[in-house]
Amino acid sequence: MRYCFLSACMMLIVFNIFFSRLAFCATATASMNVTATVGNLCIVTAVDTSFGTIGGYFLTVTNVSNGSISVACTTGVPYTIAIGAGNNGNASYRRMVFAATNFIGYYLYSDSGYTTLWGNGTTYGATVAGTGTGLLQTRTVYAQIPIGQAPVPAGAYVDTAVAVTVSY
Repeated sequence: MRYCFLSACMMLIVFNIFFSRLAFCATATASMNVTATVGNLCIVTAVDTSFGTIGGYFLTVTNVSNGSISVACTTGVPYTIAIGAGNNGNASYRRMVFAATNFIGYYLYSDSGYTTLWGNGTTYGATVAGTGTGLLQTRTVYAQIPIGQAPVPAGAYVDTAVAVTVSY
């Protein structure tokens, strides 16, 4: 009988200790701030312009092609897109080159009517302005090889360093 009494007492003590600790459990709360600073930011990508295979004479046929420039800027940020002169330009127009001495001149325009030259604001035409929407905005680059140039030999003509710059 004494054994049962001790066992019952032990169980009662363990029960009291366990549940008395639960009675003293509590919670505490705090809050934290989550912040971000949105800065003015723009990214730019460009798709090459290719005239494909053309004849090497420019008497009556005007060759045209399209490329594109895509810009994504922070909403509300004003920006301008400038297109540089490339490596081979002269006083009249940008030029593609083959074998260091053969050139095909070309113009870049911001409109499908081929009336507004697209340049860097100083050389070869005006810049193009826009305002960021937070989404990608794509502008078509209209390219044209003007008539009246001297004939050129067959080859792969290229202007590889035509910089596209977005200022914001």
